[in-house]
Order: sequence, then structure tokens, then C-alpha cells
Amino acid sequence: MKSDELNVLVGRHLLGFMNIGRDNMNWWMRDATDAEKTIFPECAERQPLLQYSTEISAAWTLIEFLLDKRGVQMQLSPIGYNGGWQCKRIDPGGNAIASANYAPEAICIAALLTVGIDVNEMDRRFFREAGKE
Repeated sequence: MKSDELNVLVGRHLLGFMNIGRDNMNWWMRDATDAEKTIFPECAERQPLLQYSTEISAAWTLIEFLLDKRGVQMQLSPIGYNGGWQCKRIDPGGNAIASANYAPEAICIAALLTVGIDVNEMDRRFFREAGKE
């Protein structure tokens, strides 16, 4: 999955952002209640979608968000000597484990698993439907 697609999934399904731009897919706004402000754009609080899947500082905000807003504890750790990262849920509330080449990507995939979004299954379904599998 491309990093931009992963960022959009994180924004929509984890953080509750929704797109408010007609031509610019990078402007997002928090909460459905704020959507009413789109009638009066000058009142809307706009913010760009961060690069959660490629920038560690942005990805780390997801770990903080999950802990602060949902009480979900996550752990990030390196995998062996060959590189790669694993991010997993460590509180008793569920089982979300993701591995990736880069730490931000692993964080995003694991964070999405905590809300029931399986990125790997979405990729498999896409290729199956496209006849590429």
C-alpha cells in the first residue's frame, strides 16, 4: 500500500478526519460536527494531513493518541539484526501486531488494526478483485 493511501486510512478511520477540499486532497478537518463549518469556510479549522507512514514524529503522535484518547498501549521495537520494526498492542484489550521495514509504517498498520482495519487484507482483496493474485 502506498504511503499516501496509508495516511488517508489513518486520518479517516483512526483520527476521524474527513476531507473538506474539492481539489486539494491534503486538507482535512477533525470531527463530523466540524463539517457544518464547511458552509462557512472561513470558520473551518483546516489542517494538512501529516505524513504518518513516513515521518516518525507524526507516527509517534498516533501512539500518544491511542493512549490518551482510547487507553490503548502500544510498543515499538526493532526486529533482529536485519532491520525492520514491529509495533504491537500491549494492553490486555486486544491483539494488534504489525511488522514493516520502517517504524512509522509499522505504527500506522498496528494503529489501524486497533480499530479493525487490516491493511494487509485490503491489499489482498484489491489484487484478488483486479485478477492479479
